[in-house]
Amino acid sequence: MKINIRGRFSADDPVTYSKNEYGKFTEVASPGVYNNPPIGAILFWGVNRWSSQGHFAISIGNGKAVSTPAFPYADGNPNDPKVFRMNLSQRLPAANEYNYFGYILPIQASTTSPTTTSSGSKATPPSRSVPITSGSLSIQNNYNPQQTAPSPSIQIGWSQAYPGWISMDLRNVSPGTYNYTCNFASGGDTTFTLTVTPDPQNFENSKTCYDLESGDQVWVTILGVSSNTLTVP
Repeated sequence: MKINIRGRFSADDPVTYSKNEYGKFTEVASPGVYNNPPIGAILFWGVNRWSSQGHFAISIGNGKAVSTPAFPYADGNPNDPKVFRMNLSQRLPAANEYNYFGYILPIQASTTSPTTTSSGSKATPPSRSVPITSGSLSIQNNYNPQQTAPSPSIQIGWSQAYPGWISMDLRNVSPGTYNYTCNFASGGDTTFTLTVTPDPQNFENSKTCYDLESGDQVWVTILGVSSNTLTVP
């Protein structure tokens, strides 16, 4: 099916659309809390530190949604342009995170009877239902994830608790299991596996690597992103 929620102007972004209620659909405000939106609900996120235009997605029930490219991205890759399925729990709804507004239901808003015109003929009121036609799902917006979405980052430092080991801070990495590589200027690069749960997340000791060779340099790569470089004292 195709769902067109375009507003009065072709440049309407999710924030503007949600404020003006062009479709006059059934609204369910739920700021900062998802509350398990029903299948077919159109979800709205507002202005946040990564986007001034917000974002929207379509609920498929059970705490999941179908979305155009936005955090947490298809396969966790910010450069992947595919429409993808996501768990809402991965996109934090709080006002100081992704700023979830609530949702609208694309259903008929009223079924008033036809009115009589001055000529005596019956005038049918305009439909307030979402136009649905056969074909593929299409979400129309002007959101550009390359401009507003955060990219994965990694910062390393020397562990305070375990001399010789490094600590790693990961940010904007979707929950999941990943391979990461400890790179050494002296050679002997080694790849390990770690599991990311919250965002951001810090790892030390058994989840990282160590270097005791004075003057050597070490850095870490994960998801194609390289960390800063440390020099062994």
